[in-house]
Amino acid sequence: MSLYEELMALEKVQLVDASLDLCKKEHTFEPGALTQIRQAFQEREALCQQLDQKMEGVKVARTQAESAHVLNEERLQRALVKMEAVKKPAEYQAMTREVEQIKKLSSSLLDERLRQDEAHDLLQAEHAQQFAQLGQLRSDFEKETQHFTAVQSELSSRMAQLQQERQQHAESIQKSLLKQYERIRIARKGIGLVVASLGRCAGCHMMVPPQLYNQLQKGQEIVTCPSCLRLLRPEKSAGL
Repeated sequence: MSLYEELMALEKVQLVDASLDLCKKEHTFEPGALTQIRQAFQEREALCQQLDQKMEGVKVARTQAESAHVLNEERLQRALVKMEAVKKPAEYQAMTREVEQIKKLSSSLLDERLRQDEAHDLLQAEHAQQFAQLGQLRSDFEKETQHFTAVQSELSSRMAQLQQERQQHAESIQKSLLKQYERIRIARKGIGLVVASLGRCAGCHMMVPPQLYNQLQKGQEIVTCPSCLRLLRPEKSAGL
């Protein structure tokens, strides 16, 4: 195989490399829609977890308020029974005051229980609403994730095909030339090989020295642009 044919094969490798770069970029890029849905889902999930904690706190406070009210009612009943058995006026007055205090406490405990009931009902309604929205966000997130996964799978398959195609083209290229191209390509933003036409490098658009340009046209040795250091290939093979 002539050097010109190797350079043409190398140009095909470069085209495949450009496609691979694009696939890799797309493979690592997450669509904005998926990012937004993930963020919204995570925020709503965190809110629902906070509501769960609040619900547990309200349930505990509600149970405590109910228990305290029941105990105080039992205390009130005992005090009333005791008051009925009192004979002396002074003791009766003392029991009356005690009963009134117990009744006030009972009323306060009942109010607290009702407040906890109201807080529970409000939280329960908000809880149901937020979890319904969370369910919708979860569904949207799963759909977007499935779509993204499918795209990633297609890109992976495409990259595997491109790698095979690149290997086929690379088999006809000297390893030293291929390595040189790869080094230059990394240094020159993905372009390691360019055409030299009418004495000018297509990569940096600088003029190639006449003697070097003549060497390139003969097609007997590898030539690089003295300005951008990219590999050069002639427009046509020597003798055409």
